[in-house]
Amino acid sequence: MKKLDEFENNRALREAVKSSGLRLAEVLARFNARQVRPIAMRTLKSYLANEGARTRVKCSDKVLSHMRSVLVRGDRRLSDKSDTP
Repeated sequence: MKKLDEFENNRALREAVKSSGLRLAEVLARFNARQVRPIAMRTLKSYLANEGARTRVKCSDKVLSHMRSVLVRGDRRLSDKSDTP
């Protein structure tokens, strides 16, 4: 039986943030825009922490899903601006 990886979402979040090419401050600002309960920079860094780090916190499906949608939405806006003369 395959062992479940409880930090799989953390790795996916790290990859999404890395591939966005944005600074952490910009990623956090986009994530927190219009959120009832925004997260702190420290929380984001805890989600992105390396394996074995004491500060590492498990990333929920909800956080990962929202981050992906925010980063994709931002990518679309950038591509739309580059298409206009």
